[in-house]
Amino acid sequence: MEDNFVHIEREPVTQESFDKLYRKSEGKLHLNDKLKDKFNCSTDKLWRRISSVFPIVAVLRYYNFREKFVNDILAGITVGLFQIPHALAFALLASMKVENGLYTSIWPVMLYAIFGTSIHVSIGTSAVVCMFTRGIVDREVAKYEGTVPFNSSLSSGLLNNSEFMNYKENVALNIGFLCGISLLIFGILKITFIAHLLSEPFLKAFTSAAAVHIIISQLPLVLGINIQTHGGAFKIVNICKDIINNLTYIKGLTLLTAVVTIIVLLFFKEFVNEKFKSRFRIPVPAELMVVILAVTISATTVLHREVTIIGHISGMIPQPAIPNLTGCQTYLLDSFVLAIFMYANNATLSRIFAKRHNYVVNYNQESFAHGICNFFGSFFHCIPVSASPRRSMVLSLMNTNTTLAGIYIGLFMLIITIISRFVFQYLPIVTLSAIMMVAMKGLLLQIFDVRKYFRIDRFELFIWLCTFSATLLLDFTFGMLIGIGASLIAIVVQTQVANGFKLDRTIESKIMVEHKKYQGTAGTKGIKIFRFQSNLYYANAEIFRNKLYHQTVNPRKLLKYIKKQVKKMQKQLKEAGGLQKNTAETIRNGISGDDNINKTSLPKKEVSDQNSITVTSDIPSISVAYGNVKNRSISTVSRNMYGQDGISRQESVAVSLSSNISNLTLEPEITDPDDGQEYITERKYESMRKVHHIIVDFSTVNYIDLTGAKMLGQISSEYGNVNIKLFLASCSPDIQKTMRHAGVLDTIPADCMFIDLYDAIAIAKQTGLPNSREQNANVVVSVDEKF
Repeated sequence: MEDNFVHIEREPVTQESFDKLYRKSEGKLHLNDKLKDKFNCSTDKLWRRISSVFPIVAVLRYYNFREKFVNDILAGITVGLFQIPHALAFALLASMKVENGLYTSIWPVMLYAIFGTSIHVSIGTSAVVCMFTRGIVDREVAKYEGTVPFNSSLSSGLLNNSEFMNYKENVALNIGFLCGISLLIFGILKITFIAHLLSEPFLKAFTSAAAVHIIISQLPLVLGINIQTHGGAFKIVNICKDIINNLTYIKGLTLLTAVVTIIVLLFFKEFVNEKFKSRFRIPVPAELMVVILAVTISATTVLHREVTIIGHISGMIPQPAIPNLTGCQTYLLDSFVLAIFMYANNATLSRIFAKRHNYVVNYNQESFAHGICNFFGSFFHCIPVSASPRRSMVLSLMNTNTTLAGIYIGLFMLIITIISRFVFQYLPIVTLSAIMMVAMKGLLLQIFDVRKYFRIDRFELFIWLCTFSATLLLDFTFGMLIGIGASLIAIVVQTQVANGFKLDRTIESKIMVEHKKYQGTAGTKGIKIFRFQSNLYYANAEIFRNKLYHQTVNPRKLLKYIKKQVKKMQKQLKEAGGLQKNTAETIRNGISGDDNINKTSLPKKEVSDQNSITVTSDIPSISVAYGNVKNRSISTVSRNMYGQDGISRQESVAVSLSSNISNLTLEPEITDPDDGQEYITERKYESMRKVHHIIVDFSTVNYIDLTGAKMLGQISSEYGNVNIKLFLASCSPDIQKTMRHAGVLDTIPADCMFIDLYDAIAIAKQTGLPNSREQNANVVVSVDEKF
């Protein structure tokens, strides 16, 4: 059973020695060689570059027509059936014409099939993005209505006003244009990490608040009442006020149509699809069934005269045109924030499906692809697009093989757009409103996740509350910015409360663990081991030092204690008349330099003369007696003395007291009366005297900046003042490089940095023993060694 045990035994090695033996030499290429390698255009390199920018090229090259074509085209048609009601409903949600939703389901979908890398992400109209767009459009409409004699309401007459609708359409196209530019910049410069600051609580809070906005915005259409258009902060409050003031004008038939639609949708979604999902490969397209049923009833009855319908649809494919960017500077920030959310949403879905189907997604290329879709989509009268979770799930359930399914979706929607003038003109708008409200059910239920964040993590709860409340009460842009700000605050605070703790080894298994959390542990005599579980940089460098000093030995308090006790001894000796004037002057000179006072464990010595001063070469120590002072070594104080030859010599003064001054006492105190700080008792001081090495385990530190490196140098110097040596273990090459450039290795020598924690412990144990130089040659690292 020997194989079931871990046993490692070798000679300890410093980081410098290990690097000399095993580190690969980093050969520096000449500038000409770098340029030649960069611009070398081989066939393979050219192919990789083309296929990275146009992933569809690689798809077509390896496409197995016989095995993949049928499945891809079925998936495309199926998703197209779900896309029809989404295109119609979400276009109205964005306060656009239904034609814009149909156009958005054609060109951006095909463009993503060419440039995208995620097989199962479905691009097109998205509820949250359309609502975000509507918020910007409504705000701009509020400015515009002061310049034209229009009554801004939700009446059908306004929807048919071509000039007014053209203005709103141009604002939406400009938003897509600006979002496309932002996403292209993210992808080209590879700065998509910005979107990764958006955590799960942030995204759920934002989308949940957006769901509330969507439901409230559709209530006037469901109730059949006309209200004023509101934009900006507290928009949702103003809409609710207008709804309450117009409750007497509710249209019964419109409300009945909405209620019936909602009941039918919930029946299919919650009962049929859930009960028979094991039998059906894909869910029943309940939205499309409701649309067909509503159109049939409306066209064959008088319903189209009693409720507001879509009306005329052009059914034509417009020619591409550059959007009119006049006034776009007023919503430039909004577009940038929307672009961040678009990428975060797309990256989240791409990550989920890539993990589920085991393939790789290039996130920078994803940002580039979505930028292309929005940028060129704005030329074809497409509103801002993003990934749809529901349609993407359908692609996943269909086991789509390649991104070519997007081409088939686009072609299918092109046919639907052409025939839409004959099919959807009798469709009641309230039916689309009901579809949108039911679609928000999943997002709305996310509100209850706040209970999970309350139980698990207060930082995530803080992000959720800030994002949800700001998005709900203010606006989408303010909600995003405040949510990002809350996320950054949480990150900074988490670094400020980074955990650092003392390590001990379990007695039986010899595993290094946090000493407070595990029983059956023991420390190494004379050695304190500290681990810091965070990166070390300017924001938490002081915290690192404070935690280190608190968990191990505080050299500042120790040095202060030594100096204070020497002064007290000097004062009491003067009062007792036990020393001559020149003796007191010698002691004062001995402690005048802050940086030259050292301590170590010094054996007690018997001094024959009762009141004598002895010059010794030993490093000094202090032993303070509480009660009677009798035949005990009180102090030896050292300083660096420079002779005429410039050579530094260390001198120390040893003071011995006899029983004739036994009335001198030092009473222990809880609080230091001089400065109110913690008072170090003799017992604590004796414990601190026994420590000769502090080891900092850097195995959990990935990054250190200039401030953190200088802090390490300062800590090493402060420990050196009290004769404690600082060792660093498991420093990564990047950390070593930063320390080297910061000049810290002049303070922390190379023989104080070790490749592993156990190497540092082995050397520290030997150098802390008498005659360590003779024993050091026989030191080995043994994981299962006994303390």
